[in-house]
Amino acid sequence: MLAQDGQLFLALLEACPWVLVWRISSGQCVLSLNSSENSQSLTLLKTGPTLMVVTENGCVTAWDRDLICSVGFAPKMESGVRDIVVEPMGERFYVIDGSETVWRWSLQTGRPDGYFLHQGSVEKLRLSQNGSHLITLVSKDVYVWQSKTGHNTHRICGSLASNILISPNSKFGVCLSERGLSRVWKLVSGAVVCHVHLYLADAQISPESTFLIGLCCGDLLAASLWSGSVSKCFSCSECSGDVVAFQTLPEHPEFVVVMTATGFVYTWKVTEETVCQQFELPGTLSYCPEVFQMSSNGRYALLSTDEDVITLLDLAQARLCSFKAEGSVFRACLDKSGEYFFYISYTPLKDDCCSCDLHAKPALTVVRLIDGGRLGRLCLGKIPLTLTVCGQLCVYVGFQDGSVGVYSIFDAAELGGGGFSERGICKDELYLSEKEPLEFLPLSMPNVSWVEHM
Repeated sequence: MLAQDGQLFLALLEACPWVLVWRISSGQCVLSLNSSENSQSLTLLKTGPTLMVVTENGCVTAWDRDLICSVGFAPKMESGVRDIVVEPMGERFYVIDGSETVWRWSLQTGRPDGYFLHQGSVEKLRLSQNGSHLITLVSKDVYVWQSKTGHNTHRICGSLASNILISPNSKFGVCLSERGLSRVWKLVSGAVVCHVHLYLADAQISPESTFLIGLCCGDLLAASLWSGSVSKCFSCSECSGDVVAFQTLPEHPEFVVVMTATGFVYTWKVTEETVCQQFELPGTLSYCPEVFQMSSNGRYALLSTDEDVITLLDLAQARLCSFKAEGSVFRACLDKSGEYFFYISYTPLKDDCCSCDLHAKPALTVVRLIDGGRLGRLCLGKIPLTLTVCGQLCVYVGFQDGSVGVYSIFDAAELGGGGFSERGICKDELYLSEKEPLEFLPLSMPNVSWVEHM
């Protein structure tokens, strides 16, 4: 069946429950619509503004044709999404896919309104908390952009950086180097403020923009952003093992929550170097330092995702909470407010089903933390790669085909509509626009050079 004046081709395949949609100009399969859980689709019909499928067991599924066409022509990047960062007010978001381009998308139109070009593949992407500056890392060069105008103010060479950070006050950048000096520098001028001689792994900047905090040789160290010297140290390797994970708390900026290799959870007051042991995890619990997250108020911690079990820690009540997902968990993420957590899981396959990722049915689920109530679950229909949650309770999912899904959260209990919501996630509408995205060019040569100090 043809649609959109012959620009899209829709078809049913034998022994496949999906309606597949191809773009004729490119030959690319741009959409798959699940018509039935357990029955073969027999007939595909167009009736006015509606597309309908009838299955062999008599089930009828209907879709809005205009929405199918909008999704079918929605722009995508060249390859799978690697990272997404969102502006403070959520009006735009920025995406990298491993190419030389950073795409700036408008949430209102559902389309990119600009793209930032680089001389090499973009490895890291950071946005300042005030939304004014975008920093990218490309083959050890650091690019500093004005996010609204697209002007490349600085291109810095000689950084030897493997990671980049921006301070919460949006004034300083940090280039972390595993084989040389890490540098603290001013976003406006690119001038170096100080050097940090030790490499701090998994580094974070304190909420008050005073310390660079990270792991080194099993200890947690805090280096001053003004001098670069290490002035604070948390060490407990003799009694409870090396530090394996930590998290700063924006709502309690003086404190850091620390987890050790033997399962002890501490609260460390950085300025006074005082420690409070809050919790000892059971020895039978399998926890994952790489997924450790905290809500900004310090109440909840995400400890692990083990197959279909998600384990969280309620520090306020000193209790563990386990949540069983519908299948193997691919990604999990805490809402920073401490009200919800989100996860993407794959539904277990039946014996006679295809074992590909798409037929494993990846789904996005949102759960209320205070009572464990599931607000909603949405079948994604594509292979996800990234999961990002922003402060406006919007969830961003980056997919393998280069597209981005944006979903908003509706909690009926908060709005007086009852304590349950079976449709807690709603997909934002797509609006088509003929306006071409703006092209932002980089500086042809570095205008700031850093020399390695001994």
